Amino acid sequence: SKRKFFVSRNDFSKINSDGFYLNDLIGFSIIDNENINYGKIIDVMNLPANDIMLVMYKNKEIMIPIVDDFIELFDFKNKLVKVKNIGMFLNL
Repeated sequence: SKRKFFVSRNDFSKINSDGFYLNDLIGFSIIDNENINYGKIIDVMNLPANDIMLVMYKNKEIMIPIVDDFIELFDFKNKLVKVKNIGMFLNL
């Protein structure tokens, strides 16, 4: 059986002013340099090699690593993540 547990944000460890928690990205839209929208981040995962954003794209889940090769910028004001080189994840 699946179990869920919840942690209060007050219990998170402290971060510096320009840092963020991975779960802050959930709900952000994924766009590219041409402002094409590829869907929303539905989850983030902390894996041994690197962190991953799980994105719902055309009713499929795609995984995008959170690394410089694929992330252009995080826009917290507008809840956007601008990506680059995304084609390899979309099976175009």
